[in-house]
Amino acid sequence: MVHHKTSPTVEDYLQAIHNMQSDGRTVITARLAERVHAAPPTVWATVQRMVRDGLVRLNEKKEILLTDTGMEAAESVVRRHRL
Repeated sequence: MVHHKTSPTVEDYLQAIHNMQSDGRTVITARLAERVHAAPPTVWATVQRMVRDGLVRLNEKKEILLTDTGMEAAESVVRRHRL
């Protein structure tokens, strides 16, 4: 398992997606953009990178879902931020 260094932006997104999923909310680009205070096109570009890196996947409704790798990364970010 390769743990590549995630950027602070990607870590913010992972944490936001994780929190939204934990709250039972559907994660779509527009909602994620509101959550991380960024423009939707910027968010979309980052999400595409995260898909490429295997951290998230998009379903047919364009909902953003954490992969197992993404979930592990998100949980480690969340844990670190709680310290």
